[in-house]
Amino acid sequence: MSPKKEHEVEILVPITNQLANMVDIDSIIDYGSVRGYLGYYSEYDPCSFPLSHRLIQEKTKLGRNARMLAAQSFERNKADQTLNAGLWYRALMQVLVKIYELTTGLQDIKLGKFIKESMTFEEYARKALGKLKLDKTKVGTAQRDVNVNYSEVQKDLLIEKHCSFLIRYGRSNNMHEYGATDYRGMRGIYWLCTRLDLLHSLKLIDQEHIIEYIQKCYNKNSGGYSPCPNHDPHLLYALLAVQLLVQLNRTDLIDKQSLCSYIKQLQQDDGSFIGNQWGEIDTRFSFCAVACLKLIDSLDTIDIDRATNFIMSFLNFDGGFCCIPGAESHAEQIYCCLGFLSLVQRLDNLDLSTRNMLA
Repeated sequence: MSPKKEHEVEILVPITNQLANMVDIDSIIDYGSVRGYLGYYSEYDPCSFPLSHRLIQEKTKLGRNARMLAAQSFERNKADQTLNAGLWYRALMQVLVKIYELTTGLQDIKLGKFIKESMTFEEYARKALGKLKLDKTKVGTAQRDVNVNYSEVQKDLLIEKHCSFLIRYGRSNNMHEYGATDYRGMRGIYWLCTRLDLLHSLKLIDQEHIIEYIQKCYNKNSGGYSPCPNHDPHLLYALLAVQLLVQLNRTDLIDKQSLCSYIKQLQQDDGSFIGNQWGEIDTRFSFCAVACLKLIDSLDTIDIDRATNFIMSFLNFDGGFCCIPGAESHAEQIYCCLGFLSLVQRLDNLDLSTRNMLA
């Protein structure tokens, strides 16, 4: 769920809780639903996605694309004109009901009809109350720091404002927030530079100041890099540091011999990599190791065969990769494991059926 949608869910909790205490919340959820996305339910249909037992009994389901659309942001659906606000609000209500385990009544559900499009979720809920002839005065007003009229959403990327917002970071290092989040220093610099680079505006920041900070994060004893000065080195931040120095065209500052030695000693007998001296093992670290070595043209530093065998042990029956053998597949692990196999040119370890499932 995007930060924006998380924020909307958070500020809508009070009104949803109050609605749950005074009305049949499923009637509100179903009010305004889009019949165009409803069809017949079949227990053999892999696309079936019933919202309640009542809908199953009535052999009703959401259509093939509905759940995918409901998971997207409203702004995206608004721009694509693929999703009515009613269905998105309905999905949002379902999320809130599930998260907060609100009482629901499934016996009196009636599928809603088309209504005039609501501009906000609160307006949608109040219209539902009016339709049900319930007392609107008992519903509080959701607290929000901004009201967005989705019919007038900004369609152009405001590059200058984005850049102005980004380059303000790090200018005041005497603030409490700066000290409390110092361990995020390297990560913050990476995202700052990457975003500015994508906006072709990397020249707007003091690159020498950033390079100086990266050098302060270098640990001469180990050959690795820390998330911020005076912290323990970690493989994750070695990759971030190398990526930044490549991005800033300062690879001459990388002590390749020491860095390769640092990464090599993190590889274990089973081919895995620990992130630091404390021994945590994760396929993410395998990806970080080969990505870092690839950038400095030193992949021959580690045992590629053993590292590949370790990665392949996380392959699941569904074509994905998991955190630990036997666990469910996860997008982050899929990204890291496929990235690893691609960097070491071992994608041919995946057979055709696995590739088809991944696709």
